[in-house]
Amino acid sequence: MLFDDVQAPSKPYCDICGAAIDNIDIHEVRIEEKEMTACSICYGDPTVRRIDSKTLFDLIKSVGKRYGYRKSIREVQQQIEVDMKSIEIDVLEKMEGHLLRQPTGKKIEFSVKELLYIFNKLRLQIAGHNNIAFAVAQISERGIEVVIRKDDDYVRV
Repeated sequence: MLFDDVQAPSKPYCDICGAAIDNIDIHEVRIEEKEMTACSICYGDPTVRRIDSKTLFDLIKSVGKRYGYRKSIREVQQQIEVDMKSIEIDVLEKMEGHLLRQPTGKKIEFSVKELLYIFNKLRLQIAGHNNIAFAVAQISERGIEVVIRKDDDYVRV
């Protein structure tokens, strides 16, 4: 038998907050055309903010423009802690008749706490010694997404 040694996890995990879920507590949620498993706390919770890969790509590009693409992820995270400045990015969408994504006029603002949380999550998936240009490439290649849960002190990883 090929898969004899493979074991299923003892408890399923919430795709939003990462907490272990009891079987009674499982909810299936569709967030932006993706089927996700959610616990009862995250199910229908308006404080959960999901940052898809395109928005994350634009955010890290704007961070790279501000702090430099050659700096490592760790250095940029430390500089964000020192500067304590939020970042505002334009929302870009694919429009009919255009090759590239175009600005819609809307803006998304990320607070300092959110930026630090995003960089903590990025450092879990991309090594902290890599530079911002590498992080931008990895976000688009792997389709990395981050889920932020507000009013949670950004502790959950």
